[in-house]
Amino acid sequence: MLFVIELFFMAAGAVSVILGITKYTFWEVTKPGAGFMPVLVGILLIIIGLFMIKDKKLKSEKKFEVQGMIPVGIVIAAVIGIYIVGMTFSVSIMVFGWMKFLEKSKIFKSLFVSVLTGIIIYAVFGIWLKVPLPAGIAGIL
Repeated sequence: MLFVIELFFMAAGAVSVILGITKYTFWEVTKPGAGFMPVLVGILLIIIGLFMIKDKKLKSEKKFEVQGMIPVGIVIAAVIGIYIVGMTFSVSIMVFGWMKFLEKSKIFKSLFVSVLTGIIIYAVFGIWLKVPLPAGIAGIL
């Protein structure tokens, strides 16, 4: 059996725990430090990976299907898109692709929801909270 995803979860969790303890402060005098949440998330990822391995051993071996990797590809494309066109447009394009190609929604509904998502992201983070969102190489918004 291949445990690629499970091992990735566990490796990411281990890296998170190690960095949370060694590079960041886990606990300050009276409150959690910057490494507190990475350690908790890392432990959670390791536990999830172990449960996934246990669950996979209990179930029969299933054949790998490419169709199941489409959501992963869409999210990876969105993360890469953040560096090219920025956060707002990248998330909007991801929502459009997800709705149109995975959910099989109509084009108008997909466009409407994706544009609305971009507007809400920009309004909440860019205008209201004044958090600078990644603009990407294109420097849009």
